[in-house]
Amino acid sequence: MSDVIAYDMKNHEISVGAQVKYAGTHTRGKVKEIRVVGDSTWVLVDSTSLYYNPHHLELVSKEMETADKETQSLEEFRRRLDEKREMLQATMGALMSQWLIPALSAEGHSAFLTITR
Repeated sequence: MSDVIAYDMKNHEISVGAQVKYAGTHTRGKVKEIRVVGDSTWVLVDSTSLYYNPHHLELVSKEMETADKETQSLEEFRRRLDEKREMLQATMGALMSQWLIPALSAEGHSAFLTITR
């Protein structure tokens, strides 16, 4: 039904082939179909093969889509870096407790004694 018109959350016209973003999850994709069922209009998005209420979609330009992908890439990189940092801290903590025993020196300062096996 290519003659059906849908409007996004900002009241911009959505047409078949347009790039859209779902506001709930920021899922992006290309509009494959627009259909009316009863009193409701639905937009089929290719990336999920799901129909969305167009009032929950936002029309995005290629520039916005590229910028969003770059932002997502940076966010994904930071998330992976934080995971690796946490894993390293946990590993180092385990090594420290396994191989080093904190002790107080005669002057009351913390010192570490290395235990050899």
